[in-house]
Amino acid sequence: MLFSISIILLSNIFPINTLNSNRITLIINNKTSKNIDLKLNYTGLKKDITIPTIKSNDNIKYKVYIDKDFKEGSMSIYYIDENNKKVKFVVVGYFEKEYKDTINISIKEINDKIEITTKR
Repeated sequence: MLFSISIILLSNIFPINTLNSNRITLIINNKTSKNIDLKLNYTGLKKDITIPTIKSNDNIKYKVYIDKDFKEGSMSIYYIDENNKKVKFVVVGYFEKEYKDTINISIKEINDKIEITTKR
């Protein structure tokens, strides 16, 4: 059986230039009855990042520090389903060096349908 995650993605799309390194903060709310294990990847990342397990009906705040050599690309999160298939969701479709943002991700259910809504 193929599982997917239904999420609502809230993000400010305007990059903010700062003197700090590139940083994206993910606030992930797990509104399901199951613990969720996610991984994160962005363009040019050499090794995927494992996000700590998000317990049922809990949330985490996770800071992603982008490599200093990063120029532009996209970011996604994914999980491995019970058939060992990677199920991916785009978190940021496009961002550039010096991008800094907080992204709220609400995982509402695990089912066989993908629904991603972005509110600006």
